[in-house]
Amino acid sequence: MATTFQRPNLFEHATKELAQDAFIAWLFSWIHKDKRNSDQAMQEAARSLLRGFLEAAGSSNATRTQLADAQVSEILTQCYDADLWIRFDFPDEAPLCLLIEDKTHTSFHSGQLERARKAGEAAAKKVGADLVKIYFKTGWIRRDEQTPPEGFTLFMRSDALNSLRPHRKSHPVLGDFVAWLQVQEEEEQSVRSGALQAARIADSFRQHAGLDEFLGAIFDPRENEGATWYASGMGRGGVPWMHFGIHRVERKGDGFEEAEYLYWRADLRSGKPAISLRKYWKHSQSEPDKQFARQRMAQLIEAVERALECHEEVANKLKPHRRSAKSSAYFEQELLVYLLGKEPGANDPRTVIQILPVLNRAILRAIKALDE
Repeated sequence: MATTFQRPNLFEHATKELAQDAFIAWLFSWIHKDKRNSDQAMQEAARSLLRGFLEAAGSSNATRTQLADAQVSEILTQCYDADLWIRFDFPDEAPLCLLIEDKTHTSFHSGQLERARKAGEAAAKKVGADLVKIYFKTGWIRRDEQTPPEGFTLFMRSDALNSLRPHRKSHPVLGDFVAWLQVQEEEEQSVRSGALQAARIADSFRQHAGLDEFLGAIFDPRENEGATWYASGMGRGGVPWMHFGIHRVERKGDGFEEAEYLYWRADLRSGKPAISLRKYWKHSQSEPDKQFARQRMAQLIEAVERALECHEEVANKLKPHRRSAKSSAYFEQELLVYLLGKEPGANDPRTVIQILPVLNRAILRAIKALDE
């Protein structure tokens, strides 16, 4: 993200999660019981962030009468399977511990929050403390992150701004952090609005937030609950991609037991924004598996074509692009492709957003019929 500040900003260069961990630890150190300082403004800033965490969590701890007297007695980083562990002591109340999983642009994965919850709960129980679990993310937020698992509370960039903006003049480092968050907030809003406009969608698709906004405008995960998922990553040349899964079927191959996945993929194809329906099944190179994969692909293409024929009036409003004949080593293949934007052969994003939900439901019905 190219950003220009009127003066040098520390967080233009300290962009990693470890730098964000360090900032949070540094801020709360201003109310550490062993740090003798009389900087009332920074103490208020630290307690403002603490109050923001507790209010976001809807925790009864947010109403602690002695919140203004909270003192930090322990700050640990990379501990209890999380990024931060901070203990607060109060004159006449039980201690309080914050367990913080801190992210910039990545997401939780591989049971990460479950491990942190178990370790944090055990540690809090050992010292007789209340525990509040925070998922603090300052980058773009994928839609499936909006309700984190394992009892963690999402604390977004906008939440951090609300807590810290009133205190931005208390210290140059704090001011830099607030300014950095504010610029990111404004740029992301611009990216998200561009994802819905033909003239701007190509630039918007260069960031995950744009892909997320576009897919989120089309698909409702609640329609196919249990079979939908999001995935995102970076392709060659640092080009982002995002998947919205719509269907999965358990398959058994020669030495493999893995599901077949169907999903919509939003990305750039040679610099052109596109959305494509794809199939993925990782199978062996045995001849029976390869033959089955070819047959299955033909069936899926036929099912998609049948769905398009049944909704011809709707489908004709979109211009499909030629499918790629290539398949990866793990047999990812395309079933349907639409280019997006203003160029010849491309589709207006607003038209795709309006029509694709109808086609998606028809395609799902046709594909599910194959597996009955």
